Amino acid sequence: MKRFNLCLLVLSLTCTLEVRAQDANFDSLIEGPLAGTIIVGGITFQNLDVNLTGSTPTFLCEEADGNLTGFPGFTSPNCLGWNIYTAGPQAAFGRVLSFEMTTGQTQGQASVEVFDLGSYAGNTITLDALMGHTVVASQTVPIQTGGTFHHYSLSVSGVPFDLVRVRGGGPSDNGVFFGLVDSVHFGPLPPGNVFCSGDGTGTACPCGNASATGAGEGCSSSLGFGATLRASGTSSLSADTLALNGTQMPNAPCLYFQGTTQANGGAGSVFGDGLRCAGGSIVRLSTATNSGGGSQYPSGTQSSVSVRGQVTTPGVRDYQVWYRNAAAFCTPSTFNLTNGLEITWAP
Repeated sequence: MKRFNLCLLVLSLTCTLEVRAQDANFDSLIEGPLAGTIIVGGITFQNLDVNLTGSTPTFLCEEADGNLTGFPGFTSPNCLGWNIYTAGPQAAFGRVLSFEMTTGQTQGQASVEVFDLGSYAGNTITLDALMGHTVVASQTVPIQTGGTFHHYSLSVSGVPFDLVRVRGGGPSDNGVFFGLVDSVHFGPLPPGNVFCSGDGTGTACPCGNASATGAGEGCSSSLGFGATLRASGTSSLSADTLALNGTQMPNAPCLYFQGTTQANGGAGSVFGDGLRCAGGSIVRLSTATNSGGGSQYPSGTQSSVSVRGQVTTPGVRDYQVWYRNAAAFCTPSTFNLTNGLEITWAP
């Protein structure tokens, strides 16, 4: 009986400690003020700073389908705002300097869709991943102007963290931005190990076009940031569900390819506007055309990664995406590459 109870205890602890994906949109909430700390979809939103003296920072639910319907990353009708809202479908974009999000567990990937009014050109919006109060990964985008509203898909992945922070920065109005957020996602570490990032930790990018340190991106493109390659699914030869996901690229053709070694010992070699990371025996997996800044292999009825890559025995392969970047930028070449991604194939 004691041994049986111990087994139940171990099973209970295993289930409790399992890292699960958590997702939050705000469509089931009622429009209006919420609180200074809220929990939605298992994600805690906290430490809101709107950078206003005498103000009590308050998260709120804002109906925004009158303005944001059709924008990538927006799920109708609601999103999350702060301190000010407009009743009905027209959205008020609230002033914010920073806020934090956590699931209370160590995670390996997080993403958030940010919508901004474009009030302060020259300011930035950053998503930081922190472990024990230390920033371990981040992505920063410059605020755009022109048009009505702007959408930024921010993500961090590839390293363990226990908290993420969205923050503004820059010279205007103490670095604040005027925004709303939607479609927040947290998940466990994805398969694969990022290597050969264009952030100066390996071979220098060809034109000083390094990406943000710790972001796990390739060298920066004409978009102002580097492209990323990540994976999801299972890298098992007997049950291959692996998907390679390229993001933060121009909406142009790209090539997914596989290598058997890491170029220059994993530091990468200068190639076009970026770094060639995957080397050795090369297999061209597939070409794709990016939409919304990204693409995936496999897609639809395409062969699995292991089948297309002719991986027949367990071992390591290296992956990368080579993409067209036709804008005048960096070298005379019109292409760049993502970071490299090392995948270990199990039986």
